[in-house]
Amino acid sequence: MSDTLEMAVFFHETYERLAPSFGYETREGTKQFDPSSNNGRLMQTVCAAWLKHNDARIRELEAQLAAHEKVYAEMRALLVRYRTETPLGHQPHMIAHVVDELLDAKQPDGRSA
Repeated sequence: MSDTLEMAVFFHETYERLAPSFGYETREGTKQFDPSSNNGRLMQTVCAAWLKHNDARIRELEAQLAAHEKVYAEMRALLVRYRTETPLGHQPHMIAHVVDELLDAKQPDGRSA
């Protein structure tokens, strides 16, 4: 069973199960899901559109996550440098510049950090 058909069946069965609790009685002819009917094909087309939309959103979120992970790794490396290269009580002049650059960098969504 394809993802689209599986999703359409799930939506149909869930709709049929919940409809009475909302005071709605579905037509006798559509109580059983028929993937080859106009209604069934429409439901599968809607589900395919949703899956495509969802896949695009997932790719967008994965790109944002990768960007955040990069910044996290840079900041963690900076903290490691601070702990290993700077004697206690000394001002980390060079590290301060790197921190300023990171703090001034734009986030993946275009906002200031």
